[in-house]
Amino acid sequence: MTAAPATLTLTFRAITPIFMGGAIPAHCWELLRQGGPGARPQRGAQIDMGLAELRPSSLKGLLRFWYRAIDPDYARHEPVVFGGAGSGQGQGPFSMTAAPPVTGSWPWRGNDYDRFTQPAANVWKNGATYLGFPLETRDTRQGFQSQRVALPLGAGVDYTVTHHLSRRAMDDERVLKGLYSSWWLLCHLGGLGARCRRGFGSVALTSWQLAGAQGPEGSPPLPYSRSSATLEEWWKDFSEGLDALRRWYRVTAPPVGLPDHLVLDHSSRFILAPVPSPRTGRAGTWQDGLDAVGRLMQDFRQKKLDYRLTKAYLDLRFGTGGAPLRAAPERGAFGLPLPFSSQSLGHWARAVFQGETHDRSASRIWLRVVHVGGAFWPLVIRLAGPLLPETERIKDAEWVDRDRKPVETWAQPGDGVLDQFCDEVASVPGALPRTGV
Repeated sequence: MTAAPATLTLTFRAITPIFMGGAIPAHCWELLRQGGPGARPQRGAQIDMGLAELRPSSLKGLLRFWYRAIDPDYARHEPVVFGGAGSGQGQGPFSMTAAPPVTGSWPWRGNDYDRFTQPAANVWKNGATYLGFPLETRDTRQGFQSQRVALPLGAGVDYTVTHHLSRRAMDDERVLKGLYSSWWLLCHLGGLGARCRRGFGSVALTSWQLAGAQGPEGSPPLPYSRSSATLEEWWKDFSEGLDALRRWYRVTAPPVGLPDHLVLDHSSRFILAPVPSPRTGRAGTWQDGLDAVGRLMQDFRQKKLDYRLTKAYLDLRFGTGGAPLRAAPERGAFGLPLPFSSQSLGHWARAVFQGETHDRSASRIWLRVVHVGGAFWPLVIRLAGPLLPETERIKDAEWVDRDRKPVETWAQPGDGVLDQFCDEVASVPGALPRTGV
């Protein structure tokens, strides 16, 4: 009699909308809908963004990201866990399937969140639209507009992913340990889809089951935080999970040399902040939680940290006085590019700060929403890693000479502003902070 195949099955629930692209890119979908290449939407048309899809290939890429973040020796172990293209590596030791529902077309409309808008010191603040602004785009010249679409969200909507394990996966405990670790991190720290570092795509693990194989250090080997728990119980499970990962991967000391990617180490920070939406005073919906975590970031970044210095630089650039910029804007540490514009000079003035070689650098601050005890609260995570390669400098992409070379460059901003932000979140009454895995 043939033994039943070994499987690892996980179920997770979406806490905030998951904006994942489908197999057909949005621009191709629109061409198909409009009649093929050369077709252009009519002025004022709503661009069809196709369907959001939960695809195993996308999930596998996310799992690789978190595996690299936790295993200091990932270069040697990753091909064993996920497969690789190197000599003698080959296909990974498992395949993945996702159970329905796996597609969705729920659109993001910023106007639906106007209730969170709050006037403050000559600006309007809204944490939800602050985080979600790229999800809705408009081309004012052509009159087009588009909205990203998300997977279904709501009570009773769970997603199930099954890993079909080969004999190699059962014989080498690194495989199951890597899968458990990656999924635990994805469901507790990370997220799925667009803007997952800014509150969207937050998910919660609801169950996992191993059948036909023996898991590492018992089954399940990692405690996971349950939405029905109290804040203290959720944090206890969360901390015990991190403790187990530290033991598994011996994350006990500063790494030798600088990492070239984002990692979890002794300096990483985690802060659960039980603060409601500043506008509604509530935390009973995911929208409240999104507004709350967005306002934590918006309030901090709009404190004019480097506004005057950057505005003086624009004044100088456009010949209306001002002063040279002695250092790159410190807000660039949150991620690049960093655009800066001003209309107070009597005309539109703009600068875009980015790396000399790399025009983008992902944020090392992750914002999440967690569902605990019937409430939706912000969770802030600070990962360790470089903003850019160590020797790369910052340029203003808007100020170049005839050969498109930057007129001036600056050293990368330090990480102090990231710690200032984490310190401010940790000062919230009732906050639960932790430093180090």
